[in-house]
Amino acid sequence: MSTFIPNNAGEPVEVDLIRDLFEAEEGSIDQIYGRVGQGKTYCATRMILDDLANGQSVYANFRLHFEGHDDRLSLKWTFKNFFFFRRRYFRFSKENFHYIEIDDQFMDKFEKLTDCKVYLDEGHIIFDSYEMTKMSLRKRKSILHTRHFNRCLIIISQRPTAVHVSARGNVNRFFKCVKLMQWPRLLFRVSEYQEMTGSGETVDESAEPVSKRLFWGSNRVLNAYNSKYLRGGIPRSQKVYVDAFDLNFVERWRVLCSAMLRSIPLKRNRTPAPPRGDVGGSTSIASVKNGGQGAPVQTAVGAEDDKVDQTLPF
Repeated sequence: MSTFIPNNAGEPVEVDLIRDLFEAEEGSIDQIYGRVGQGKTYCATRMILDDLANGQSVYANFRLHFEGHDDRLSLKWTFKNFFFFRRRYFRFSKENFHYIEIDDQFMDKFEKLTDCKVYLDEGHIIFDSYEMTKMSLRKRKSILHTRHFNRCLIIISQRPTAVHVSARGNVNRFFKCVKLMQWPRLLFRVSEYQEMTGSGETVDESAEPVSKRLFWGSNRVLNAYNSKYLRGGIPRSQKVYVDAFDLNFVERWRVLCSAMLRSIPLKRNRTPAPPRGDVGGSTSIASVKNGGQGAPVQTAVGAEDDKVDQTLPF
């Protein structure tokens, strides 16, 4: 019996018959925001992989480890196609994902893009107040008039206000990312907002979210995202000087007990404090009758009190 190979199953379909099935979505501007480490780029990567699995062309300014998508190798799509009696399975090439760099020529490249989705991590770099005010009217129109070009722009930043007000005012959906749990497994919540405050300055989080989604951290997404892309291949500049030791069970127990003993504060034995009114605890003036003359004399008091027992309790 021959070995079954999933990605060799089925009869090929003529490409011209199916190419028109995958039209680009109507253009819009969305923003993904959240504090550092709350899963913004994770959420964007998840959305990119879903877009690629649905036949979309995607551009992003961060690289992904993406080798293409095949419905025949996906648990999600094999499950859906089997139980919904769908005969046709699709395979999308890795060439559907494109890396686009934010540089001085970015806007010239961006305004020529159509029928695609563009994800920009740290998007405020290009859409902040400083850069937007320097842009020509033609370039600003290419950003804001995305709908006519079937070009979706997804900006990723820490705060909605990091983006220039003209671009922010045209955002259709705001996605707020919050990491709910780190251990034993990552858990994220993404809340969708569409309304802005009365002044139009930022997203109105006091309103009820349009939707909320909870999703667990997935190895498929984590393995696809290259979190060091901003490093740009710069080699490590620091060397860590370290020694390592292997301890057996008895040695581990002994070093544990030793560390616990060292953490106990040492208590010293001291004599009671000198009498109240004693200045400095060294001497006091006592008025005594000396030979019936009533002359005051100094009497040493507390000399013994200054002697501290230096012997430790163990």
